[in-house]
Amino acid sequence: MKLYIDSKLSPTTWIKQFLANAQNDIIVYYMIGANLERQFEKIVFSYDTDTRCFDVGSLVYRITTVPDHNTILSCIKNLGIGILPVLLVPKSQEIKAWKLAQNEGVDQEISIISIEDFVAMNIIELAIEENADFFSILQEIVQIYNRRLAEVETDLSLQIEVR
Repeated sequence: MKLYIDSKLSPTTWIKQFLANAQNDIIVYYMIGANLERQFEKIVFSYDTDTRCFDVGSLVYRITTVPDHNTILSCIKNLGIGILPVLLVPKSQEIKAWKLAQNEGVDQEISIISIEDFVAMNIIELAIEENADFFSILQEIVQIYNRRLAEVETDLSLQIEVR
């Protein structure tokens, strides 16, 4: 997948463009994994391929492009064993996720964050912390994404080329 990203645009715009071009959900999961690997370079985290979750310490990042009742029930199970669920959804699904959580009475206990905001803020924070430019951080995340994808997938057309 080739993305022509204008380095003068905001990180949020880059991630919106990425999501708009994502051919399937697996691309989103790999991007979040690459983002977390870049963000937590010194922390070992695990990934559950069945639930599409990343466990980092006492929290779990649960990624879904279409939140539903079962997603919230999984978050409730996490809460029950003392793990904070961070539900990452596209911005267009954020209100739906909040309403589902509210219907189950856990909207105050679950962190629901848009994928766009989550990845963009990580890019911004890493760039500031490392005195680097935003676009170079994005490129590093894309390199990690491509490496992680090549380690597991046979369809390398899912790799990202940023220009």
